[in-house]
Amino acid sequence: MLFGFPPAREDWTESERSELNRLRTEIEDLAVAEFECNHTDEGDPWCIVHDRATDAVVVHIARINRRYVVVTPYDNRIVRTVTLASAIDRALAEFRRAAGKYSMAG
Repeated sequence: MLFGFPPAREDWTESERSELNRLRTEIEDLAVAEFECNHTDEGDPWCIVHDRATDAVVVHIARINRRYVVVTPYDNRIVRTVTLASAIDRALAEFRRAAGKYSMAG
């Protein structure tokens, strides 16, 4: 791995997985939210949080071209970050905000 840059076209690294667990832990407290990870055909990893009741994607986070992207489909916002920690912070903020818009409110 290049200093300061995440790997290209590889699955999440162990340190990235540790960071993603912050997101997973928060959403697991709400039984109606689900966390799922996979990768594109090109090898770029992604994770989504979706509302089980509506199957709506609430937050999508991915590593594309060595940068992290947070997408919030309900308001069509895309945020690009250099670190996964800041992407997770953004995803958590958006997830909390979205909780009131989906069946996750409660």
